[in-house]
Amino acid sequence: MNKEAVNEPGKEWLANGVNILSSAALGAAGFLATSLEGGVLIGCMSGLSPIAGDVLARSLSRKENERVKTVAFLAAREIGFNMGAGMELRKDDFFEVKGTRPAAEEIFEGVLSTARAEHEESKLPYLANLYASIPFDPSVSRGEANRLIQQLELLTYQKMCILALLSREFGFEGLHKECIHNMKIWNDELPALMQDCIDLENQGLLTQVDYEQSPSNGPHSWGFVVPALLRIARPGCKLIDLAKLSQIPETDVHHIRETMKT
Repeated sequence: MNKEAVNEPGKEWLANGVNILSSAALGAAGFLATSLEGGVLIGCMSGLSPIAGDVLARSLSRKENERVKTVAFLAAREIGFNMGAGMELRKDDFFEVKGTRPAAEEIFEGVLSTARAEHEESKLPYLANLYASIPFDPSVSRGEANRLIQQLELLTYQKMCILALLSREFGFEGLHKECIHNMKIWNDELPALMQDCIDLENQGLLTQVDYEQSPSNGPHSWGFVVPALLRIARPGCKLIDLAKLSQIPETDVHHIRETMKT
């Protein structure tokens, strides 16, 4: 980074960023900086902090600046919570230079860059959760991590709430057992929700267990989505788990549940 070109937010972060992230992580973990685990956390934050500084050094609006800082802070805190809960950082090459730089840094920049442009700020904690989960899961490759970031970026918060609803135990119970095409009356918002479900299915995150009501008895349009038959697909389970979409408040899910209910 050319220090002469760094703006004030970038300079401020480069001066204090490691302390900000380390304090968030250590506080969440309940570790002391002088402990072995505390040293590991500080080392991890020392590697990630310059990435946040680099993003903040770009020409950002006030809101973009706040979003980047928020996600960096929340991700550090969540990493601390994970370590405090006894989870172990992955021992593969995630934190090692492979090619141009470690995957840990590349993925962090991807998350912060996504956060910068995210106008639905309700999504920010789940972007942070996604990043904070990956350093503890060696099954997530660099390529898959980038795919997951892109997948989450493409989702609206409403689609995330649909995934949260259907990921809950028996979350599909009480939902419409007929498609709109076969209904006599429906809520005006239901067609848009059904289109969201089709989009989620096309992304491989949702599936329908029976297409009997579709004239083609296969992939269908929004008019033939049956809410009670929707289930989370395997890739959807991965995203929900890593981004912790199950933590989406019931108050945000309630309206979708009521709209899709019989």
